[in-house]
Amino acid sequence: MFRTTSILLAAILLIAGVSYTEAQEKMSKEEWQRQISEYTAQRNELRSRLDRLNSEIADLKAKASELEASIESCKEETYALVDATDEEIAEFDRAIEDLERRVEELSRMSDDQLLKNMSELDEIWAKLIEYGKTQIGQLPDFYNRINRLKDRLSALQKSMMAKGKVYTVGTWQRDRDCLWNIAKKKNVYANAWRWPKIWQGNRDQIKDPDLIYPGQKLKIPSSAPLTPGERRAANSYYQKKAALSPESTE
Repeated sequence: MFRTTSILLAAILLIAGVSYTEAQEKMSKEEWQRQISEYTAQRNELRSRLDRLNSEIADLKAKASELEASIESCKEETYALVDATDEEIAEFDRAIEDLERRVEELSRMSDDQLLKNMSELDEIWAKLIEYGKTQIGQLPDFYNRINRLKDRLSALQKSMMAKGKVYTVGTWQRDRDCLWNIAKKKNVYANAWRWPKIWQGNRDQIKDPDLIYPGQKLKIPSSAPLTPGERRAANSYYQKKAALSPESTE
């Protein structure tokens, strides 16, 4: 009896196990089919999105081509207005690039190196003024680049001014030091006509620009063109000198 019951129970369990395995296999197939359906839908959606994106890219490329053609047309019309050829524009561009490169080099110099090259800052400034007056220099791109270079030069000059560069006056017998000759020195301005800048920058020490004394420590302002105030002071000085000359009293 016990053996018969055991056999019967084993048979029942075997049948139940087979049924469970078939059900599990059937569920796996259904799950697999569902996932395949989901992936197919996702693939179709991605393909649809890709098609839309490709269409948008094609439209953007077409618009970009139209804009490039329009820009090129405007450029040609602008060049015609300033009466410049492509070669002249390219040459002007190279000249500006050379200045940009040199200003970048100057900006990386030490204070002592920069002081020795202050006259070059004046030369670059003069070139920028000259280029800015040309018709090509009025083109927007060149106009902006020229102004950016002017800003960088001004920043360099102001930086040197803030550093408080000082010149110690020597003797006339040995150094021939006067404001004119000091301004003419290569490590100052290399430009004698800048002497009013030293005068006006040291009014606390210099009452008469013809009188400076050995040992005086003079601040050296930036090597920019004379300001309106410096120019007025120089003109007033020249007028007084002219009034005191013997020829003016005859």
